[in-house]
Amino acid sequence: MATRADVVTKIAAINDSGNNTAREVRDVLTGLLEYTETVPVPGSGSDVDFYHYWEPTSISDPKGAQLWYSFKGISKQTVNFTFRLLIKESNSNNFNFPLNEKLAKELRSIFLTPKNMVNPMSFTVSLNNANPSTGGAANPRTWTMYLFLKENTLNMMLAKEKMLQDGIKAGDEVFTSIHFHCPEFEFEK
Repeated sequence: MATRADVVTKIAAINDSGNNTAREVRDVLTGLLEYTETVPVPGSGSDVDFYHYWEPTSISDPKGAQLWYSFKGISKQTVNFTFRLLIKESNSNNFNFPLNEKLAKELRSIFLTPKNMVNPMSFTVSLNNANPSTGGAANPRTWTMYLFLKENTLNMMLAKEKMLQDGIKAGDEVFTSIHFHCPEFEFEK
């Protein structure tokens, strides 16, 4: 496989005066096709360890909230988390979902451990409730979601701006996708 240096050298060797053979140009183009700076794609014969965990049906937390999820990524490097969280109980903002040991191990290799954690990872989500039986409408509200692992449990917590006059209602949901990459930062230094 061509390296970046190989391709750059071949490109530099192309003569601006037009005395380049088709073979020289073909070599450069072939080098470009063979060259990549990105991680190989799954199934390409690379030694990169890809993973994908998902369930077509939801899992539940003790309060009845449901979570549909997909975790897909590169082992010990990165994960994309696509999920739908459906809240069943009003005024409930903390959810705990059991994960299988293999998935929890993958995620622990990416997420900060509590010892190094300054605060749990957080991101902004749109909280919606379009369930007519609960008085909801497609009316998105912006909340902060915190996400962390404790043993084999995925903990998700929703928090609102203190001045916001809003509460969580049965039928509220979050449906989003987020990407995580968390190197081993040394926050203590």
